[in-house]
Amino acid sequence: MRNRIIFDIVLFCAVFFTPWWFVAALAFLGAFFFSSFYEIIAFGALVDFLYGARALAASGMLGILGAVVIFVLATYMKKIVR
Repeated sequence: MRNRIIFDIVLFCAVFFTPWWFVAALAFLGAFFFSSFYEIIAFGALVDFLYGARALAASGMLGILGAVVIFVLATYMKKIVR
């Protein structure tokens, strides 16, 4: 439990101080190593609220959609590996 909280704090700080691809990689690792890592969707929403561009249709939802895709892929990969 402590590791998960520390990882959430690191991921939260990463949203503000690192590029998007590093946040995505950390989120994937969190979704892979922790069971039911639903916080990834909240972090995807945070990225959208902070950095989401409104130039394209549905571009304000790319962080949430990306988070859901990462969550589903990591869940599927966990079933294959374990």
